[in-house]
Amino acid sequence: MIQAPESFADLPPDFVDEDPGIRPVIQITTEIHNVISEACQALSNDRNVFCRGPILVDVVRATEADADSFVPIGGPRIRTIPSATMRERLTRCAMFQVFDGRRKKDPWKPAIPSDHVVHGVVSRGEYPMIRPILGVLEAPSMRPDGTIIQKRGYDHRTGYLYEPSTDFPEVPENPTQAEATKALAEVFEAFADFPFAIEAGRSAAVAGLLSIIARPAITGAVPAFIVDASTRGTGKSLTTDVIGTIATGRATSKMSWPADDVELEKVLGAYAIQGANIVNFDNVVRRFGGGPLDRCLTATDTVELRVLGKTDVPAVLWRAVVLATGNNIDLSGDTSRRVLMIRLESPLEHPEDRCDFKHPDLLRWCVENRGRLVVAALTVLRAWFVAGKPKASTKRWGSFEAWSDLVPAAIVHAGGADPMGARPAMTEQEEPEKVALLGLLDHLPRFCNGSGGVTARDLQQALYPAGGRRRDEPPDGWDNLREAIEGLCWVKSGQTPTSKAIGNGFKRYRRRVVAGKRLDSRSIQGGIYVWYVSNPQGIPVVKNTQDCGSIDENTQNDAQ
Repeated sequence: MIQAPESFADLPPDFVDEDPGIRPVIQITTEIHNVISEACQALSNDRNVFCRGPILVDVVRATEADADSFVPIGGPRIRTIPSATMRERLTRCAMFQVFDGRRKKDPWKPAIPSDHVVHGVVSRGEYPMIRPILGVLEAPSMRPDGTIIQKRGYDHRTGYLYEPSTDFPEVPENPTQAEATKALAEVFEAFADFPFAIEAGRSAAVAGLLSIIARPAITGAVPAFIVDASTRGTGKSLTTDVIGTIATGRATSKMSWPADDVELEKVLGAYAIQGANIVNFDNVVRRFGGGPLDRCLTATDTVELRVLGKTDVPAVLWRAVVLATGNNIDLSGDTSRRVLMIRLESPLEHPEDRCDFKHPDLLRWCVENRGRLVVAALTVLRAWFVAGKPKASTKRWGSFEAWSDLVPAAIVHAGGADPMGARPAMTEQEEPEKVALLGLLDHLPRFCNGSGGVTARDLQQALYPAGGRRRDEPPDGWDNLREAIEGLCWVKSGQTPTSKAIGNGFKRYRRRVVAGKRLDSRSIQGGIYVWYVSNPQGIPVVKNTQDCGSIDENTQNDAQ
C-alpha cells in the first residue's frame, strides 16, 4: 500500500539501465529463499523495475501491435513483467553461478537463473527495496505539499514516474492571485467553443483537467466528470479529447459502456492493472453507474476488483480519473452523488453544422499550446498554495474531501465559478431512483386503500397478472405506480418484475425520507413483509381511492 509522500525517501536513486555498474554474484544453491532474496535485492538496481502492490511491473510504450482501448499508440503502459523478461532483467542486474564439481579449480560456473529463481522472484509478493509506482506522468504535476514535479524520472515523494512527452516551461514558484486569474483565462480558452449550459459546467471541465494533471497532489478520491448533452453533435467527445490532449498529448482512448456489472468490473480491473490515468466511457446509452464504478470513484488508495483471467479478487491500486459522455445520461442513484455533470446545450437544431469556432482545429491548437496550457493549469493550483490555501466560498464534498479542498478552491481563488455547482443535486438533475421513489410514495397509499399495507406478492399479482394485460385494455389507473416500481427494481425494458425483485427493491429504499414521507414495512408470519407509506415519525399515510376520485377518473387522468 502506498503511504505518505515521504515514505520513498530511503529508497535507492534512479539507476541507468544501460550501465548497471558492478553486478553482484549470486550463487544458486539449495537455499532457494536466500537466492530469491539476493535476486530481488539485485533487481532493485534496475531503474525500470517497479512494484505495483504485490506485482512486479515495468513501463513500456504501447506499439501499434499492442495498443488497445486502454492505452493508445505511444502511450505509457505499466506492464506486469513476463517471466521471460524477468529472466533477462535478472541477468542484467546480477551474475548467476551454479556449482559444478567437475571443475576442480573453479567449481562455480556462470549460469542462467533457473525457473525456480525466476518464478520465486515473480511470486514473492513483497519487495521492500523495489520502488512502488502509482502511475506515469506525461506532463509536470504537483505533490500534496504544493511543490511541482518537473524533473524527469521517478519521484520518490509521490511514487510517480515522470516521463514528459514534450518540453514544458518552468512552473512559476510564487505566482500571485492576479497571475492565477490570467492563467485560468488561458485554460478556459481551450473550452471557449463549447455551449456550456451553466458557467459551473465550464469550471467543471477545467476541474477535470486539473484533476488529471495534479492527481499526485490529491491523496483521496476524485469524482467522475460526465459530459452530458441535449443532442448529438454538441461536442461531448471533443470536450474529453481536449482534456486528454492537454494532459497527455493525445486524445483519450474511448471505451464503450459495459453491458453489466460483471463486465464493468473486469474493464475497470484492466485499467487499474495498467495504471491508467484516464478512463473514458464514450457515448453512454444505458444507465451510468454500478457497484464496481462506485467503489472505484470513492477509493482512496486500493480497490478490490475482479481481474480478467484471475479467479481471486485482488486489491489493486486505483488512481484513474473517470470521464464519460452521452446524451441525457441516466445516472444510477449511488453514482449520482459521485459525479460532476458538464452539461452542453446547443441553441442549434443541427449543432454539427456549426462553423463559427474560435479554434476550428481545436485539438491541433491544444497540441501546439500544450506546454503553455499545462503550466497555466499548475499556476492556478500553485497560486492557491502560495496564498495560504484560502477556502473561499467552496464547501467540502463528502468522500472527496481532499479533492474539494484543492481543485474547486483553487479555481474559485483564481476567479472562476465553483465547479461544485455542476453536481447533479445542484443542477436539478435528480437521480432516477429518487424520482421513482417519489412516485411510489405518492401512489402506493391509494393502492393500499386504507388496508394498512400490501405484500410484494400481492402487489405483483395485482399489477402484473398472469398472461399480462391485453393491448386493447384501457388504462387501469396504475401505470404511474408500475413505472415507479420498475424504476426502483432495476427492471429491463419489456420485462415484468417478480415479487422477489419488488421486495428486494423496496428493501433498498426502506425508511429513506423523501418529501416528508418514507417507505416502511412490518413483518408478519413467515418472514413476509407488508409495505406501506409513513411519515418520518412512523405514522402510516392513509389515502383512500375516494380521496382522489374514482378509479374511472384516475384511469382517465392516466390516459391523458
